[in-house]
Amino acid sequence: MLLLLKLTTGEEILGEVRDDNETDYVVSNPLKVIYQPKPAGRLPVVYLHQVSTFGESSAIKFSKHHVVYTAKPKKGMDKYYQDMLVELNEADKDLQDDLLEALDIEKTEDTITKEEVMNIVLERLPLTGNTSVH
Repeated sequence: MLLLLKLTTGEEILGEVRDDNETDYVVSNPLKVIYQPKPAGRLPVVYLHQVSTFGESSAIKFSKHHVVYTAKPKKGMDKYYQDMLVELNEADKDLQDDLLEALDIEKTEDTITKEEVMNIVLERLPLTGNTSVH
């Protein structure tokens, strides 16, 4: 079920709740809701952004201690959410292709996952003395 979670940090997360137990919500493909106010007389803009770009899984566990409330999203947000998942997936594929090309890795017929591409990138990135990735 698509649900909006308001976190104690003030952030709002929109995603498919896969598990709702006593202590946690497990949310697949959670997207952070970002509001951009507009000048007087104009409507605000709403963006959806990935919560975890480099996570190993598309599902994230949110502790109920950090959730202020949950709500069904307003009409139209479900379609916007689905559309954004498609766009983000396409953008991920484009980024993966660009990274593989930049690293001079030949793309084969085999499907390479986002996680495999990110692991390759992280393995090849130089680390500074404080292990910051640049």
